[in-house]
Amino acid sequence: MKKILITLLTSVFMAGMVSMAHSSSCLNSDMQLNGFAADACSGPNSGNDSAGGLNDLGYSDSLFRGNEFTFVAKDETLNGQASSIGELDGIYFSLRSTGGTSGTWYLTWSGASLPATVDLVAVLKGSSSWSAYLFDNELLNATGSNGTGDSWAITFTNNGGQIPDLSHLTLYARDVEQTPVPEPGTMVLLGAGMLGLAIFGKRRMNRE
Repeated sequence: MKKILITLLTSVFMAGMVSMAHSSSCLNSDMQLNGFAADACSGPNSGNDSAGGLNDLGYSDSLFRGNEFTFVAKDETLNGQASSIGELDGIYFSLRSTGGTSGTWYLTWSGASLPATVDLVAVLKGSSSWSAYLFDNELLNATGSNGTGDSWAITFTNNGGQIPDLSHLTLYARDVEQTPVPEPGTMVLLGAGMLGLAIFGKRRMNRE
């Protein structure tokens, strides 16, 4: 009887460990953009990611709260499908990624609305779960990319207790705000003003 009880307790404990591993929370450092970790993350979440599911996160996580996110691009080349190129408020996005349980991803942007700031969310989908990573108020300068690519890692596990390979990577965005570019005349005046201050400061030091 004692042996049976120990066996049952061990089974319950192991099942609990698998369940905990499956529901382990994501970390902001799991994903980077332009060399910086995400500002917030949510996951793992069950099922397939969608704009609706992403917007629902605002009810439980204040960092995701605000205007609704819009789907802009998706990389499914790992599944033999073509990557999509999306647009939001005059900015065009495309992305691609390496596969496996960790790797790098490459984001490019272009458009007449640049430079601009925008909230971006990158989603890692693997097996039957997904995690979302928020990059808040990200500055996008003129046509560019995130350089040589930034790292990502899936840290949640599937029902078998294993970390799944990346199924697809999705990008959502919201709150595009154009950043004014100083006119050439304004830059000349600003430079002249700074030069004047430097000369005035030097003369004052000589008098003292």
